[in-house]
Amino acid sequence: MTLPVSPVQTVSTPWRLHALGFIAMGSILAIMSISPVIPLYLDQRGLPPLHVGGIIGAMSLALIVTEVLALGVTSRVGRRAAVIIGLMGSAVMFAWFPLAVSLAGLYVTRLALGAVRGMLWPVTFAEVAEAGPLNRRAGLFSIFWLYFGVGQLLGPLIGGFLGEQFSLRAPFFAAALASLVMVPAAAIVRPVRDDSPNPLRSYAALLSRAPSVRRMFLVTVMNTIAYGILTTFLPLHAAANGLSTAEIGLIFTGGGVAFIVVQAVLHRIADRITA
Repeated sequence: MTLPVSPVQTVSTPWRLHALGFIAMGSILAIMSISPVIPLYLDQRGLPPLHVGGIIGAMSLALIVTEVLALGVTSRVGRRAAVIIGLMGSAVMFAWFPLAVSLAGLYVTRLALGAVRGMLWPVTFAEVAEAGPLNRRAGLFSIFWLYFGVGQLLGPLIGGFLGEQFSLRAPFFAAALASLVMVPAAAIVRPVRDDSPNPLRSYAALLSRAPSVRRMFLVTVMNTIAYGILTTFLPLHAAANGLSTAEIGLIFTGGGVAFIVVQAVLHRIADRITA
């Protein structure tokens, strides 16, 4: 079977895994810090629900496209450069969003944010997968997702607090700062170039020949749709029922707590789970 990317030599170094987890933690902290407030901010600007959902969803649309093509990008500029572009581009777009004065500017900023962030996850996932032998991969990812969960925990807490104490714009600038802080950590990512200049055909072949991949793909799509609807309109519903911005942040933080607990359990039982 043709794979989307040729395997790169495994590099088994425990501290690399924690550094990659740190990048994931900062990246998800940044996006989660604005999650409780972005629907409220757009509503405050007088936008109808159609545009609130459209602007928030624009990032996901661009993210999908970029993630599919990310391996083509890394084949040209290398993994480390792709991560640096993703982090620095995210910082610029986070800071630009609350400064956009037009509806078109809001859409363009979110599309650009999705485009640059789409380079982060395929690369970090590949680096984690190659951080140890195949029989330890589940355990490696459980540690990685634990860091991810910490970002999910802290992001909404910080965003809700800043939105409550300062303004609904403040979390966007905090997200920009968090992205910039992660840039030096990108040095841990290897500068290797993936041998996959055009992965689309290989992706299609993989989906057609591997039923398990198709099933995981469909489950992921449905989960993303449900999560996107929830995170877009939950803050508006909560605010309409009298909850403060900080309290809305705590609701999202509860999701982060659940995520961390599950990852901690999976880390302990990962070796007993068959593929």
